Amino acid sequence: MLCKKGCLEIDKFHKFTKTVINFRNIKMYYALGTTVDPVKIDDPNCQAAFISESNETQLKAAHLKLISFMRRKLRLEMNSFAHTPKLDAPPINVLISAKVEKFDEKSFRFFLTTFEGKTPNILSEYFDKLVVNIGDQHFEWTRNIEGLELDGVEFILKNPSFPIKVSYALYPDFPVSYFIVPDDLRAITKSNYDCLAKIVKSVSHYAETQQLIEGNTLTCDNALKSAFNLETIPLNQLPMEVRSHLLPLHPIVANFVIDKDKPRHNINVKLPDFKYLPQSDSPLFSNDILAELTKFAELKENIELLSAIARNPFEAIEAEIAGHASYCELSDEANDKGPCISVDQMNPARRSTPFYWQAWTSDYAARFLEENKQIHSRYPSKK
Repeated sequence: MLCKKGCLEIDKFHKFTKTVINFRNIKMYYALGTTVDPVKIDDPNCQAAFISESNETQLKAAHLKLISFMRRKLRLEMNSFAHTPKLDAPPINVLISAKVEKFDEKSFRFFLTTFEGKTPNILSEYFDKLVVNIGDQHFEWTRNIEGLELDGVEFILKNPSFPIKVSYALYPDFPVSYFIVPDDLRAITKSNYDCLAKIVKSVSHYAETQQLIEGNTLTCDNALKSAFNLETIPLNQLPMEVRSHLLPLHPIVANFVIDKDKPRHNINVKLPDFKYLPQSDSPLFSNDILAELTKFAELKENIELLSAIARNPFEAIEAEIAGHASYCELSDEANDKGPCISVDQMNPARRSTPFYWQAWTSDYAARFLEENKQIHSRYPSKK
């Protein structure tokens, strides 16, 4: 990313899209595909065309994401039965870090981020809800399948008084659903919690070794009677019968105090590793339908960007950088060696927090402009 003579170019790493924004004149255009002439935002025909498509775009894009999300979950559940040994991989060690840092003169930011060496987006992959109480302020985050994949979220605290009491509950929703095994089944499964496929196979293996299966019927012994309160279970109904007795996982709960001299609280958790489970999936739609829905999804993205630019150009710039940047460089060629700010690649978990990035971008952009003004003041203006 390079700022030259007041013009910031943002490459979205997308073959269809490029945005060029002129700082000084605040004139912006959006080039789509191989269009030679830019489409201007202030063109009424352009605005009308985008507005007329927006409702259908958002509806189809939302349906596409919802169906894809549900289908992926279902396919992983099915694969967990077909490839159960692949679920025996060692768990991943995840650090859940809560931190408070200053945002402005009257506000602080509370971050909750998840870290694991090679597994991105732990938060949005493994959890679907976060409830936080910070002092007398209450916050909630809920996973949205239309939103970005995340490994961190943040909340803004208004005028907090230190030290601050913090409590949070992080609710699990793994790619393959896990459950608490009730007491009556733990002697059979040898585990306190597990996924449905492994629990069903443990019960089935126990019944086979105890010679309780005849034909398509499982005859319950005392242990299974105690667990299911049944005399017999048809084998094709065993997964549903087992599922009806399992309990949802408890949230990860933490209670602690954060102060200015101790602004961070970390906990370590172990989560199941699903990387060895087959992830391949057949296309959900025919190529024609998929191409059409992809077109709508891209159009929705274009509409949202244009709307953001129309509302506040500078916030739109920050949001674009927040979503796509891993390295930022600001420079000015007005002088031989004009002011330059270069920032190395940030931690991916930190970078995935949009509010953090927007504030970070503002801070460095403001510093750049201030240095630029000071350097220019050293030289006499040309008349």
